[in-house]
Amino acid sequence: MLKILTQELRGNENALKEVRRVFDLTKNLNHSSICPLLGRYVDPNFGDFLVMKYADGGTLADWFNAQPGHENGLPLETLLPIFRPLAE
Repeated sequence: MLKILTQELRGNENALKEVRRVFDLTKNLNHSSICPLLGRYVDPNFGDFLVMKYADGGTLADWFNAQPGHENGLPLETLLPIFRPLAE
């Protein structure tokens, strides 16, 4: 899957540096609950873009918005089963 940065990010050198920094920090994470980052490349027409493994299903925003009471944040009992395996 390709993630092309927004025009706003492409035009902001500080934001680009931050995207590159975060990519470099996270590119080697390997966990079944984390979608792997496969590469970061630069296209002369589109600028920086990220290549990620394809994850079937909806977006994180879709999932979040489907949770009861999401308008006020998610309760701990919803979040713990997600974050506990990541912390192992």
